[in-house]
Amino acid sequence: MENISSIDRFAQRLKVLRKERGITQQQLADGVGISKGGLSYYENAGRTPDISILERFADYFGVTTDYLLGRTNAQTQKAKLQSVCNYTGLSDKAVNLLSDLKENSPAQLRVINFLLEQAAGDMDITYDLNDTDNFDGSILNAVVRYLNRYSGCDEYLAEYVSSGDEGISSTIQNALYQLILNQAVAALKKGVDEMVDVLYENTKSRD
Repeated sequence: MENISSIDRFAQRLKVLRKERGITQQQLADGVGISKGGLSYYENAGRTPDISILERFADYFGVTTDYLLGRTNAQTQKAKLQSVCNYTGLSDKAVNLLSDLKENSPAQLRVINFLLEQAAGDMDITYDLNDTDNFDGSILNAVVRYLNRYSGCDEYLAEYVSSGDEGISSTIQNALYQLILNQAVAALKKGVDEMVDVLYENTKSRD
């Protein structure tokens, strides 16, 4: 979980929940009995909610106060599901998906299980953006590195390219994105070939 404060996490999750539900600030404010201006303060981390307000938001959205404060990734109020989410760090949506796959699509679950097992001990995502040899290893590692690099490109450009050089910045940005994608795709192809071989051997051994 990202290292941000509880109030920032609360603001972030409050805004995301409201937008996911497709409701306006006024509708939410009316629903929990506060002013629209007060809600705006909460969504922008300008005010810390007291316990009663926090509980009202949790009840309104049907989530836990721990979820709103960033202490868990589980929105659910079901204790058993909460404990699975807290142990794994997964969201309740992810856990429910895995449970559904177990019942309805065991072949897909075997692939996911293989990806996780293959990634064990291979999830060090510390890297230098100028280093082009960072995608060796597991398939999942390649995906994680790709996503982290992609999200870090803007900060990299801001540091090395003048804000006035918008055309140059855009060109460099696109080139970086393509380079990162090419590296990730090459690593994914290599990993997928290995995965297919292993899964094929496992299938033959079961037969």
